[in-house]
Amino acid sequence: MFSNDEKRITLNVIALNDKVEEYLRNNIVKDETGTKIILDSHISAIIMNEIDEKYNWCKLNGFNNVPIICRPDLRLYFRRLIEKNFPRIQVISYMEIPPDYKLEVLCSIEFKGYRNINL
Repeated sequence: MFSNDEKRITLNVIALNDKVEEYLRNNIVKDETGTKIILDSHISAIIMNEIDEKYNWCKLNGFNNVPIICRPDLRLYFRRLIEKNFPRIQVISYMEIPPDYKLEVLCSIEFKGYRNINL
């Protein structure tokens, strides 16, 4: 017999760390062009570097086309934030995962090791 976990389809993902999600959520701004995440260029560079490092780590370890997963209220704005630098990386929300899927977080996008970031 298979256990419930053995019947489930595994979806490998890169997750946004809770502190990164909170920081991004606190920087969602609505202006005349729409709603988006507005970041200082230094913070934006840190996040893009983290994505690049984590995505490359996944590829080097045999995991291709790994999506980034985040909370539903952030998904659209985060996708818009990264789409210019990473047009092929999918961004999905936890709400989009069917119940028969098991999430396997391969790594996380985080601010670890970076100083002077007011969270």
